[in-house]
Amino acid sequence: MPIVILLDVSLSMTRPVTQDNGRNTTRTSLSINGIITLLDHLAAHSRLEFVALIVFSSLYEVVCSFTREYDAIKQKLRLLEDFDKTCLEGAIKGAYHLVLSEWGHQTHTHIIMVTDGCAGTTTSTSLLPAAFPCTLHTVCIASPNEPSLITSTPIYRKLIERVGGASGAPPGTLYIPEQSLNTSTVNAMFRRLCNEQFAAWRGVIRCGALESRITLAPSPLPHMYVTDFDSVRLTMTNTLEICGFVAMQDIGSPMALSRHLVLPLAPATSPQAPKTPTPNSKSDSSEPPNTPEEDLCDNGKIANFCVLLHGSLKVENMAGLVQLGDDWYGFVHSWADSKKKSNLMLSVLPPGDDAVPWLGPLSQLGLVDPAEIGEAFPVRVTERRSYSIAGGGTGAGVAWVHPAGLQTDLHKLLRHARKLPEKTHHFYKEVNRVRRAALALGWVEALEAAASVLEREATVLPPAASVPLSLAAHHLRNTTDPKIQLPLT
Repeated sequence: MPIVILLDVSLSMTRPVTQDNGRNTTRTSLSINGIITLLDHLAAHSRLEFVALIVFSSLYEVVCSFTREYDAIKQKLRLLEDFDKTCLEGAIKGAYHLVLSEWGHQTHTHIIMVTDGCAGTTTSTSLLPAAFPCTLHTVCIASPNEPSLITSTPIYRKLIERVGGASGAPPGTLYIPEQSLNTSTVNAMFRRLCNEQFAAWRGVIRCGALESRITLAPSPLPHMYVTDFDSVRLTMTNTLEICGFVAMQDIGSPMALSRHLVLPLAPATSPQAPKTPTPNSKSDSSEPPNTPEEDLCDNGKIANFCVLLHGSLKVENMAGLVQLGDDWYGFVHSWADSKKKSNLMLSVLPPGDDAVPWLGPLSQLGLVDPAEIGEAFPVRVTERRSYSIAGGGTGAGVAWVHPAGLQTDLHKLLRHARKLPEKTHHFYKEVNRVRRAALALGWVEALEAAASVLEREATVLPPAASVPLSLAAHHLRNTTDPKIQLPLT
């Protein structure tokens, strides 16, 4: 999930801080060291997360938009300048604008605000809740007993509650150093933030006797399932059991709470090849130990069930039904972000046995005995259904979800009109399609607008084209029976 870092660069961040060794530093330097600690954690544990950096004082500036190049963010952190007073509301609104322009209204986002514990004249009443799922974490570079921090703490808690209050996202957290302000306590505070909010999910995906260690990116969040009289907090289990396989065309596009990339991990008991010492090589004791997330299965020579599953689902165009918990399911399937690269993805369905209504109860899916089907199944319906297009075809219907859809249909109508009389059949077919869709929606204004456009075109086109255009305009305005179509017979 995307992460926005808001860094306070006001003058109050330049106040000196005396270290335990007697050296002086600034709160800005402590903040930069803490953010680098956060970026190092993401690089080792969550390499697929997008991070953006915004600095703020009375105004805000997007220093680095969303990227996975954490080294580029580190370089820009060392080139920051100091500005005037602090304005938290403007910084949070800037984060809103950046997230909405890049990710829209559906992506859960973490906002990490790093400040010095002095809220100034900031209030939480003028700040609107986020229009997307959002969690605000406030990191204060201040000692616990500073008077400015004690005064500003209620404001920070109100901001945390207000930013994520209407989005249904998990609540944010206020982070304060546990002891006096220095480099070690600030870095420990950022490590606590990383362990609590950005810990990688690790588990096992299993199908019969085959299994594979995996991690999900981004890590799944707990889901609040609200019933008529209660609310239940659901957490995904660490063992994803594949119950069966379903064709992708039968699944369609069901509602999904979230989607995650399934990344294989190296087997826990995989043999490690011994390193051959060289004369110039350093001792193994000087090398840092591997972090838990450095065992991503990047070695193509190690057999892995996750790779086999991905290839099988991609070739057969099927998905695996996965049980995520009690009465909670999801689908694992192949997803392609480009023509040359595809990934294994987990789509998390809403809790319940009827998350995909057209499949029926998911717990009752199973193989059908051919003896119970009989010769009369399946039954082919000979008559044309009500949702078929004119002429008995199998094309898709009209869906005007956005204004661009209606504009595209009208432009197509005009292209055929300018090629009359050669395209008379195609012109009448488009007129019937647009008119039938508008009547189904009860959108009389669209018919009037289309008729006006056709009448205006009839005045500039040759006489051979003006007669079909006038007839179509009259038909759009005055005929309300959807069964009457052009050409009139």
